[in-house]
Amino acid sequence: MWPQIVFRVGRDQVEPLEDALFEAGALSVILKDQQDQPVLEPLPGEIRLWDLVVLTGLFAQETPPADIVSALQTAFADALPAYEFAPLADQQWERVWMKDFKPMQFGPSLWICPTHTEPVEPDAVNVRLDPGLAFGTGTHATTRQCLEWIGTHDVTGQQMVDYGCGSGVLAVAAALCGADSVVGIDIDAQAHLATQENAALNGVAEKIHLTTDDGVAANSADTILANILYQPLMTLGDTFATIAKPGGSLVMSGLLVEQTQSISVLYNQWFTLKESRQQDGWALLWFVRNTS
Repeated sequence: MWPQIVFRVGRDQVEPLEDALFEAGALSVILKDQQDQPVLEPLPGEIRLWDLVVLTGLFAQETPPADIVSALQTAFADALPAYEFAPLADQQWERVWMKDFKPMQFGPSLWICPTHTEPVEPDAVNVRLDPGLAFGTGTHATTRQCLEWIGTHDVTGQQMVDYGCGSGVLAVAAALCGADSVVGIDIDAQAHLATQENAALNGVAEKIHLTTDDGVAANSADTILANILYQPLMTLGDTFATIAKPGGSLVMSGLLVEQTQSISVLYNQWFTLKESRQQDGWALLWFVRNTS
């Protein structure tokens, strides 16, 4: 058995408690949401947490719980928050997530297919992808809608930007669907690592170029994909307007349906709204860059 100590805390306590757990000898620390609060593709360089977090520290097999508590009390500056122990039995961990992650279809011929399964349609565009360190495997409505947009539009020969690339799922899908190149923008090192690995796994590494800032040439993007949250989207209009080609597309997700009106009003000075979609309370907006 592997001892686990579990805390339920606000996000302000996460960082000091996580540091204390590692100082006390934790092998890993897992963060989970307490309230089913979505956290989507972050703004590059931004790390987002839920308001209330379940924080679990995993310790070496047979470590006495009393020793864990004693070490934590030494490492943590304040009184320890309420906790409980949840011993973890040995399992074949690589199979735990496999049973839940199945091939998913987006449009007529685009699939996300985990590496442990054979493609449902071998002749389709199959993005081989496993859950990893960074956000984005296609399971959330925002990512699904972006993938469906890619899977139902011709991106052959396009120069594209994936702003907040996360796992790189959108960039890889676009490259496999015929885009000439995709610039993935993200400051998170884990996002770069995940995107590089997924691009190599799918044979499109030469098409995907990663950067940590907004240094994309003006008027260079045929399509910008932006699966990030409302607040950063409200600040990025000038950036997107600069890098989009006249007549180019801006596909944004990460928006609640009730947030679309204010986004549309703001972006109207640079773009024309072409289409709006929604799934599970989340919206996708497809804009076209004004030509004058």
